[in-house]
Amino acid sequence: MSFLTAPFTIKELTTLSDETKDSIIENYKVILLDKSKDNLDVTNNIDKLDISKYCGVYNGYYAIRFNDLVDGSTAIEEVIVGDYTFHYPILHGEKVQLFKFNE
Repeated sequence: MSFLTAPFTIKELTTLSDETKDSIIENYKVILLDKSKDNLDVTNNIDKLDISKYCGVYNGYYAIRFNDLVDGSTAIEEVIVGDYTFHYPILHGEKVQLFKFNE
């Protein structure tokens, strides 16, 4: 089985303020370290965590993509939503994630 690849870009809609960006990164570091506490690659590279793309705010959630801390490899992500299955490549970074501050 082979996958066809095509160049793509994630377009940033606006920019994040430095304060919001830093806050999101610090919050995600806590989550990532807890989730990956036995992964030395993540632990040793956690200070390199950064937001590589910001895709806007949707229903109060920041749509963001973090850089890959480990190897930058390409993977195919499969997401099933109801009757639909989506396949998309993850190239040199994490998939787009939704983040919301607790109120």
